[in-house]
Amino acid sequence: MNVLKRNAVIVAALYAVTTPLLAQTSLDSLQHLPEVVVTERYGDREIRSSAPMRILLRKSIRNLNALQLSDVVKHFPGVTVKDFGGIGGLKAVSVRSLGASHTAVNYNGFTINDIQTGQIDIGRFALDNVDMISLNSGQSDNIFQPARLFASASVLNIQSAAPQVGPGKKVNGRASLKAGSFGMFNPAVSTNLKLNEKLSASLSGEWLSANGEYPYILHYGEAGRDSSSVEKRENTDVKN
Repeated sequence: MNVLKRNAVIVAALYAVTTPLLAQTSLDSLQHLPEVVVTERYGDREIRSSAPMRILLRKSIRNLNALQLSDVVKHFPGVTVKDFGGIGGLKAVSVRSLGASHTAVNYNGFTINDIQTGQIDIGRFALDNVDMISLNSGQSDNIFQPARLFASASVLNIQSAAPQVGPGKKVNGRASLKAGSFGMFNPAVSTNLKLNEKLSASLSGEWLSANGEYPYILHYGEAGRDSSSVEKRENTDVKN
């Protein structure tokens, strides 16, 4: 019994000494929490839009095997792409037959203007570095945009791809080559650079050339009765 009483007294004494020490190590009134940073990739959702909206992401764009941006826009419902002259020609967008002047083109938040014709040529934009294409019919839910977009009946939004570099790498690139009839040659190169942990850059460029000398039959007088000759179209070369 004496041994048990002595052990009980020792345990009680140790508990009385350690309790104030534990109380001194904890904060009484202020608790510090670590910083939490939440990041999310920018993107629109069709189901959340109050106005008619269609979206094509990068994976869907590649599955279309489109040559130019105008070939992708043709897949949107209610869209008519006016093609003036094939490769290198003006390609304007008309939504629901309102005309190209009523359709605004927004590229990465900047409104594209053309004071010469009033119609935006979407054939001059490269397709390899496009990450998302969306079409708004009516007023968009995005309030952070220029006033000219609110005044347009429809808005074609083009968003380029953000730099993406894998873990442990500082440089990432992609190259492609397209070729076709009548001397069409279209190489494209894109490079992503990781400068530091918070800064990255993306460089892209392409070259398009074609002679456009396709053959056609030139009839002299009434077809089937007078003579005809096979000619080639001239002064239709494209280099840009």
